[in-house]
Amino acid sequence: MRATVGSNSPGASGRRSTNCCGLPSRTEIPKGPGMNEAETATLHVDTAKGLWQPKPGVEASALMQRKRFGDEAAAKVVGEASRILSRCLPPETQGEDRAGLVIGYVQSGKTLSFTAVTAMARDNNYRLVIVLAGTKTNLLDQNEERLTGDLGILEERGKFWRVLVNPRADVDKIDEVQSTLDLWDRYKDRPERCRTLLIVVMKNAARLGHLTTLLSKCKLGSSCALIIDDEGDQAGLNTRVRQNEESPTYSSIMGLRNTLPAHTYLQYTATPQAPLLISRIDRLSPAFAELLEPGEGYVGGKDVFSVQSPYIRGIDAADLPDVWNEGDGPPPSLQKAMRFFFIGVAAGVIAGRDGNRSMMIHPSHLRGVHDNYATWARSIRKLWLETLLEPEDSPDRQDLQTEFEASYGDIAATAEDLPTFDQIWSEMDFAIEETKVQVVNASNGRIETFPWSDSYGWILIGGAGLDRGFTVEGLTVTYMPRGAGTGTADTIQQRARFFGYKRDYLGLVRIFVDAEVRHAFTAYVKHEESLRSSLARHQGKPLKNWRRLFFLDKSLKPTRRSVMALDIMRGRGRDWVNANFPHDEDIVGANRRTVADFLEPLSNQWEAMDGSESWTDIQRHGAISGFSLERVYEDLLVPIEMADDDDALDHVMVTMQIRSILDDDPHALCDLFLMSQGRQRSRALTDKGAVQNPFQGANPSTGYPGDRAIKTADRVSLQFHRLQLERGDDVVEQDVRLLATHIPEKMREDIAVQDDD
Repeated sequence: MRATVGSNSPGASGRRSTNCCGLPSRTEIPKGPGMNEAETATLHVDTAKGLWQPKPGVEASALMQRKRFGDEAAAKVVGEASRILSRCLPPETQGEDRAGLVIGYVQSGKTLSFTAVTAMARDNNYRLVIVLAGTKTNLLDQNEERLTGDLGILEERGKFWRVLVNPRADVDKIDEVQSTLDLWDRYKDRPERCRTLLIVVMKNAARLGHLTTLLSKCKLGSSCALIIDDEGDQAGLNTRVRQNEESPTYSSIMGLRNTLPAHTYLQYTATPQAPLLISRIDRLSPAFAELLEPGEGYVGGKDVFSVQSPYIRGIDAADLPDVWNEGDGPPPSLQKAMRFFFIGVAAGVIAGRDGNRSMMIHPSHLRGVHDNYATWARSIRKLWLETLLEPEDSPDRQDLQTEFEASYGDIAATAEDLPTFDQIWSEMDFAIEETKVQVVNASNGRIETFPWSDSYGWILIGGAGLDRGFTVEGLTVTYMPRGAGTGTADTIQQRARFFGYKRDYLGLVRIFVDAEVRHAFTAYVKHEESLRSSLARHQGKPLKNWRRLFFLDKSLKPTRRSVMALDIMRGRGRDWVNANFPHDEDIVGANRRTVADFLEPLSNQWEAMDGSESWTDIQRHGAISGFSLERVYEDLLVPIEMADDDDALDHVMVTMQIRSILDDDPHALCDLFLMSQGRQRSRALTDKGAVQNPFQGANPSTGYPGDRAIKTADRVSLQFHRLQLERGDDVVEQDVRLLATHIPEKMREDIAVQDDD
């Protein structure tokens, strides 16, 4: 085989996996009351990078029993909680504070995680746990109910906890807090006689101010507290950082933290962009980040927004609220979505109506628009019920049946064990009758507790009320005729109530969005996975050293600008990327060995390039076409070192782009070029010590097109240069190995960088 400039020969490659985790240590969960104490579940808990090693105790065990988790699921939840708590300050700490970040997926079980962390805090003798439970009253109530219920505080575990909700600094509360904390000093070696103080407070300036006043009137002694901020990217960050001021809620959080002798501030979120991109010197900037992995049955962006997703349906531009003529009645796509939904309701009725079936309509932030869609949904429901009561030979009834039969065929393509259409159709009148239409909006900061038990099927219409924190039970069909707006990534993702634990009925799921929103969610999945992958590689290291670099489509902004002290820079990388300082004494030897080890098995595979006959010897290069890009990534690019900060940034961008290519195609190929057949070429250094003109230019007399033209047009190309570096007449370094990488423009993703060095 002869390689030519622009060749694209086929080939094959394998793929290997990497492990970024630290060494595990063994931890045991003791069984709770009434169980055989000899029975234990052994965990492999990665606390090697933690500050200490917390031990799961009876509270963690009781929580797992109450949730009815099997050994494997319990080991996962408690293992993650152990790892998270190990990164927090130990309970005996004095005079320090620390911030951390815990990142899950939307609707993936973050509340369970921080409940498990709370239980383990009690097991390890934390005296005070404070939960900042959202900005709406319903979220506060929801968190309080889940915490007290899951921890058994209203039942047998109540003797170990003291719960306060939105407390004020009145005399009774001061005495209650003080007496609870004093017991810990009196019975230092008898924690079973003490209660952990669990305070649940709304995240707003007034409520936080009351709590700060209350705690400031108490003698907190040696209380190292744990503060858990649910939805840590919302409300608490400083939205006036660019004005060099503090926003009210942020200021109140700082006041609360200043009152505590020692504490860890633990931020939970599924959209971590804002906490990750605030100034590193901000006290809310996390010192560490931990990733939560969802359990079995979770459906997320990777499942739903793949390129060939069978679950996405388009909304025509003509059906969008800004275009559709309200007087024409409900748009056709809404009627189609409701047919899909009622088929799922009927299937659920036949299966026994376990739980709920829901449809979400998310058209706008304007309440008037919500009312329009509620009117349409109710009118469709009423019309179809009336039509189903007509005789079977009624033309309207037959037309409706034909439309439902077409929708059934669509659902049947993805849903397993779906009843026959005749069975579905026979239950359709009851399915529609058993469905209610409800507008869901906040009033005075409150969304009333939702009456799920009142009906099996629900069609919910709303805006922000259906966003963050609101769990839509049994959601199968989403109709979202709403644009991407300003393209703020974290805001768009928080609308994704269609993610969650729904693997068992994934086949019934349909998501109606327009092309712009579909692109935004698809781009977000790429962004989210690159962010998590980058943080996973950094696991166990100080987050202040994490480079703020990730994929981000040009249509998206990572978060609201008001919380970022520095703006984001964007790029897709340069045409050719190479190190400017490959000869640094700290790395030159190691890189020389890395390149030599990579090239040695290839010594007999280099071929001459077609058309190079007229080129001089120094212009003739060896080529290997169709080489495994995975091998290049693992054996060459990952171990190569960079000493200069700019070189390191360029190298990270290259490896990110190549990793993304491999994620899409594990068998991707590339072409290798051994410049000058491995002969050493002389290059001068600039005054600053950088390699000057590493690429040889074109030579018209020989027909040589120049080094930059030695590449393949439609796949990754790598050039291996061997240099002698000179300054004037002096040789500074010999046998310097320089890699140059070319990634075609069409293969490069948009990258965002925030560099605050």
